[in-house]
Amino acid sequence: MFKQIEILVDDLDQTSEADTYHFKFEDKKFEIDLHPEHHAELEKSLEAFSVALEDLTRFLRVARPHEPEPEPEPVGPEPEKAAAPAPKKSRRKRASDAEVRAWALENKVEVGKTGRVPKHIHDAYRDAH
Repeated sequence: MFKQIEILVDDLDQTSEADTYHFKFEDKKFEIDLHPEHHAELEKSLEAFSVALEDLTRFLRVARPHEPEPEPEPVGPEPEKAAAPAPKKSRRKRASDAEVRAWALENKVEVGKTGRVPKHIHDAYRDAH
């Protein structure tokens, strides 16, 4: 009986201990195997673009098929004045992994030197700020 072992190597320099990352750009799907150091480099190089994209999405409203069409305005006497709408929640920009990692190290929260910062550490950073 044979046992199949899959070893991922970095697509850039063929080093071991790589992970597979998927992303989409201009309607094309990509997959790349990267060592944590190369993933950190890619993440850092895209950080400025991701922040700008995140800001841009605040101003865009895309109609979704599952959203019902607005009801027509009623005809007849004007209804009583409605209560003021609830205030909108402010949307915070997500902190970068570098910011969160620096905060974690200052606060003695265990975090890796490279790669993605886990969600629970991002959550702790957000709760602290």
